[in-house]
Amino acid sequence: MERVCQALHTRLAPLVSAAGFNALVGRAVKLAAREYPFLAATSAITTPNCSFDALRQAAEGRDPADVADALVAILANFLWLLVIFIGENLGLRKVHEVWPDVPFTPPGFSSKKAQP
Repeated sequence: MERVCQALHTRLAPLVSAAGFNALVGRAVKLAAREYPFLAATSAITTPNCSFDALRQAAEGRDPADVADALVAILANFLWLLVIFIGENLGLRKVHEVWPDVPFTPPGFSSKKAQP
């Protein structure tokens, strides 16, 4: 998760600032804590090193599958907030720069060929 955070921070901080990025990550954690209460005590995650020490402490003794699901929830919430904040097209393009192997279809693009 730290590597993901660092990679996203590198691409997104120039657009939203380091403080904006931290705010998005912090809000994503708070939203994920609704479903995974053990995240509620997790302090803010700061960049550029994206230290998740508090998250590691909160996850100690937990079922690894629950921890993995919580991390996915944090990332999903972050991406959702990012798209709301800077728009779907720009947000998803920046995410695609971080993960170029993930298929990406720009908003409004249809893979179906036009009928003559």
